[in-house]
Amino acid sequence: MNFRICSSLAILFALSTLSAQTAFGQNFLELSGLSPYTQYKAFDTEHFHFIYQDGYFEFTEKAAIHYEHAHEVLSPILKWQPRNKTTVVIADNDDAANGFTLPSLRVGMVLIATPPDAWFSTSYTEDWIKLLVFHEYTHFLNIDPTTKWMETLRILFGDVIRPNGLWPTWMLEGLAVYYETRTSKLGRGRSPYYDGILRAFLNEDRLDGSAKNSITLDRVNGEYPYFPGGEIPYLFGYQLWNQFSKDHALRPDTDAAMGELSLRSSSRVPYFIEGNLENVMGKNWSDYWNSFLHETRERLGNQIEAIKKSGETPYTIVAQSDYSAIGGTISPDGVWLAYTESSMQDRSRLVLLNLKTGEKRKLDEKLLGVGLAFTPDSRFLIYSALTRNNSYQLYSDLFAYSLEREKSHELTFNLRAKDPALSSNGKKLVYIRSALGSHFLETANLKIEGDQIQIENTELLFKPKAFSILSSPSFLSQDEVIFSDQELGAGHADLKSTSIHSKLTKTLLSDGFMNRYPTALSGKIYFVSNQSGVENIHVLDQQKSRQVSNLLTSAAFPFLSSNGELYANILSSEGYQIARLSPNVSTLTLNSNAIKLGAPAPILEAMTEPKAHVNAESAVPYSPWSSMIPRQWAPIAYATYNSISGGSFGGFLLGFDSTGKHQYSLAAAYNTLPKTLDATFHYTLSIFRPIIDFTIDSGTSNIATDSGHNQFRTSTSEVLSLSYPILWVRSSFRPSLYVFSTQDRVRHLSDGSIVPVSDFQYSNSSVPGFGMILGFSDARRTRLGFLPELGNDFKLQIEDKFDTEKNNSLIKYLMTWSHFFGLGDNSVIQSQLRWLGATRSPQSSLSTSKLVGKDTNNLFDRGTGTSLSQLNFRGYADFSSSIRSVGAAGLDYHFPLLRSYTGLGGTLPAFLKQTHGFIFAETAFVPRKYNPDLFLPSFGGGLSAETTLLIRAPIRFNLEFQNGTRKDYGGESSLFFSIESDSLF
Repeated sequence: MNFRICSSLAILFALSTLSAQTAFGQNFLELSGLSPYTQYKAFDTEHFHFIYQDGYFEFTEKAAIHYEHAHEVLSPILKWQPRNKTTVVIADNDDAANGFTLPSLRVGMVLIATPPDAWFSTSYTEDWIKLLVFHEYTHFLNIDPTTKWMETLRILFGDVIRPNGLWPTWMLEGLAVYYETRTSKLGRGRSPYYDGILRAFLNEDRLDGSAKNSITLDRVNGEYPYFPGGEIPYLFGYQLWNQFSKDHALRPDTDAAMGELSLRSSSRVPYFIEGNLENVMGKNWSDYWNSFLHETRERLGNQIEAIKKSGETPYTIVAQSDYSAIGGTISPDGVWLAYTESSMQDRSRLVLLNLKTGEKRKLDEKLLGVGLAFTPDSRFLIYSALTRNNSYQLYSDLFAYSLEREKSHELTFNLRAKDPALSSNGKKLVYIRSALGSHFLETANLKIEGDQIQIENTELLFKPKAFSILSSPSFLSQDEVIFSDQELGAGHADLKSTSIHSKLTKTLLSDGFMNRYPTALSGKIYFVSNQSGVENIHVLDQQKSRQVSNLLTSAAFPFLSSNGELYANILSSEGYQIARLSPNVSTLTLNSNAIKLGAPAPILEAMTEPKAHVNAESAVPYSPWSSMIPRQWAPIAYATYNSISGGSFGGFLLGFDSTGKHQYSLAAAYNTLPKTLDATFHYTLSIFRPIIDFTIDSGTSNIATDSGHNQFRTSTSEVLSLSYPILWVRSSFRPSLYVFSTQDRVRHLSDGSIVPVSDFQYSNSSVPGFGMILGFSDARRTRLGFLPELGNDFKLQIEDKFDTEKNNSLIKYLMTWSHFFGLGDNSVIQSQLRWLGATRSPQSSLSTSKLVGKDTNNLFDRGTGTSLSQLNFRGYADFSSSIRSVGAAGLDYHFPLLRSYTGLGGTLPAFLKQTHGFIFAETAFVPRKYNPDLFLPSFGGGLSAETTLLIRAPIRFNLEFQNGTRKDYGGESSLFFSIESDSLF
């Protein structure tokens, strides 16, 4: 008889944030994406504590003004006043514009100080810094509250308790998008991109319709992988909150109702979101979903009818994907179309499509970057992509792909350059560069010698106002470059041109609309404008603009072939597709009044005077010590009871500074039967290039109460390790060196006295040693994959324990390797090789068959567990042998059976993703000196169902049959049922 209580409530709350992984050992720096080598400064305002990367005071000052504004506007609405000043960290080590909020563990907010690309949904705003601030602070005020009995839990378990953090993602993100829109003139809720997606879904009957992969409320409530993927909770969550805001018949002040809903949730058991909504509004989320469908079908149906009545522009799809085909350019010889493809079955890649033969080449993996340019001889393709040139900086750089050598070459290193364009003679290159929270337009010379290509003499071409969004540079002539400039606070994007030689810049078009993605041919400039309410293609000819396309959804990234054919990205329910258009000759009559965007309630009034007044002199160098106070704790972290081993109870605490450079944890537990105290202290220092970890550990294990072995084991160790993770975009290499000293003893349960053991690991006063761990992974999983479908996972560990009395060593080594090979349609062959060895056989008087809690094949690892002490293998659950070395090799075949991606209905917190089957064949290999080598083969198979339960918990249910064929060595036929979770267990 045994039972265990593991502060499961705190664990579930932790799952609502990144803190769960922090609490159980992962470095906070990797979770936050911050660099340990960044130098910070700090200052305070009335309600916030700002920590900013040195050199980013101007950005932080502007953010501080918006934060104090956000507090004045949002705190009364959401009915919450944070207990302490909220920490905001400003960094700029990532060219993918982003930010995140983590009220749990008092982390606060992290803002990445880089402007969004013009094609990001967050760029549809007059002030992207304000949008980012209001979005993240809405999260904070919504998630941070705990009241009544939840406040008691927060006191007991520390700052991990946040019930609102267990709202569905669409509720959290939708509310944030709602208020980022309500407090701006534009905002994502008003964007033609969001309405374009809805028109595409409605037109193709995917908006709660009968078509395949239709969007329904239960799919919004889960993890739906199809387009628009990660944008789903933002888009549809906003629509649901917008319906809530229109329910003035029940609650005239719906802002107050939103705050009441948020505050009431702070003292409720999570997941019962329908009951809370019914208490406040008398409706449930299905009611709001249905009202959204009704309103959208009417509003967008009228739009679709108006567009078709005006004459929809005919087009022909030339390149498509089941997720998105974006960007595009055609080689000067007219042979190749280059673009970026994202699909359900592959990573984002650079693609070449032969327009004459239909041949399709999938080239390098490519993350972000839409600008593409061929050299005049069509030999090279210039493009940009995010790359990780060191472990903590994800920057955009320029590359050149050689069509002859079929290989890419890096043109820049840490330049933060993107979206290149080439002059027609191929001598000049222009691009956008990110720095200090702004975009800059730069130029360089392109030098080609044989099959070598490089850039030189980079220089600034145009410096916009601070924090502007620049995009899509293109050559109008050999000397003149056109581009789009979206100034901070303007609420529109203008077309501009600048001269390479004179550096003189002029405005070509400024009409109050978003004019973006310009491209030119023969003096005509094509671009995309939202003037009609739909993002359509326009042409600027002799300083006159006219609309030349009338599209049902939305257009982006127009480009022209050398013979003047017009291409563009056309939005569909499967993302953007590349099409060749037949532009309308005459100016269309459709105007902005014909397309009414789905705007929220009226804009909230802004304060008249900023409350945050800061200056550079008020900033001081950042000190970590004030933020090192424990962030999570539990006086009784867990309690166990076993009829053999007795009970134990204990607690833990966790802390780290606000930038993640220092992290520590302390845990302790008392064991009632042996009357021992276990304790662990761990400290991580990430200031230097190698990460330093120091651990002191004292533990009790292997309690046995049978008549022959009434004893237990105690272990004490001190470990100092140095690690240097090397991270790339899709892979990582993690070398680690460590030294240690251990003391192991076997003791009598009756009095704690030492049991003599011949093995030096139990008899020496202390055993010093050192070890090495090398880990490498480049395993890659697609959107529909249930396992990696390409790449490897490899780990090698070697450890040397030194016998000081006999002056010799015991060396142990463990190697594990898995290789994944996709067969298409997400079927995977996984080959596995594991080897465990030592320089001499273990010696011990312990009877391992009688030790309670001994490591063995069990339900939860399906017989594949490994450590430096043992190697488990399938089909032989009870096999145990003290041997010097053992290996295992296996081959698994996994194949999809059912793709559901659906919930149980509405907002119930259960989502079935997919089910797959697998079969395996494996053999263990035991080399023996005086007998023939021993082989222990096995085979089997099973089913695995991948689900997400309770909103945040990814759970796999496995049913597996194992059959060990060597019955004389403990082989048996067994049926295992297991539950697995990377986040929980």
